[in-house]
Amino acid sequence: RYGFIDYHALARHAEEHNYHAAFATVPADGWYVHAATAQLFREQPAHLSLLMHGNNHESAELGRERSLEEFAGTLAQALRRIDGFERRSGLAVARVMAPPYGAFSVGAANTMLQLGYEAVCVSRASITSWNQHAAWPVGFGGGPAEFLADGLPLIPRHVLAPEQIDTYRLAAFLGQPIIPHGHQHDCAGGLDLLADIAAAINGLGAVRWCNLTELCRSNYQTRREGDTLLVRMFARQVTLPPPEPDVRRLVVVRPWLESGESHEEPLFCQQGDQLRHAGTNARVSREIPLGGPLPIALHAPPRATLNPAQLAPP
Repeated sequence: RYGFIDYHALARHAEEHNYHAAFATVPADGWYVHAATAQLFREQPAHLSLLMHGNNHESAELGRERSLEEFAGTLAQALRRIDGFERRSGLAVARVMAPPYGAFSVGAANTMLQLGYEAVCVSRASITSWNQHAAWPVGFGGGPAEFLADGLPLIPRHVLAPEQIDTYRLAAFLGQPIIPHGHQHDCAGGLDLLADIAAAINGLGAVRWCNLTELCRSNYQTRREGDTLLVRMFARQVTLPPPEPDVRRLVVVRPWLESGESHEEPLFCQQGDQLRHAGTNARVSREIPLGGPLPIALHAPPRATLNPAQLAPP
């Protein structure tokens, strides 16, 4: 258990009330694995999962101004710690960062992107209050995701509370992921709060609950034009179900890129074990021929990458 949360009871409750609980996990704590808890999480992937929560959980460790080298050292160490935790536990941890205390500096965004983090998950109010020097567009927070710096996806989260239900409705209207977040003490009186919030969200229509990796990789929009499928990516990696049999080609739009050849980035398209495309493309890609009704995996890494194993710890 963790504080007021009994994991076995939570897994049963999540199955009964149809929701998913993702636990933000501090990499510094990954040196120890409780075998029975790890087994429960392995057996309940539909209802329990993990994501990343800072590195040491120091006060504003990702929010205060630092040099790029300092950010790189901290964020790379967090990934190495999580790699070790995964090997020992047999669990997968989403490469999605929930910053401690909601403190996140946009100065860390490109470093996270180059290290392979898939997204940062933080509220609009937190990101703007911790980056008051930044100029935010008028429509900031209104899309399925926003992009920081050179294209790190930012997915919004909301407070876990009954009075926030209208916020969840607005997120559904805008086509955004719905991520209520709280702490273990929110369950001090039991799990009824989670049941009430889940019921409100499930009442919005067709709802799919999933872990943070799946949530990121299902964050895209599609449009059909004749035998061409257009895909607008709101994450650096997305996975699409098999297209209709008469779809022959694919065009990918990456909204974080500006138009023009000078802003081209790598793009990979895979169907099954077949690589359909690999090369640099502009904001709107060239047409990619498809190989029939097979799932499509798109990966759009940044131009420059960093290897966590090669960076010194802070």
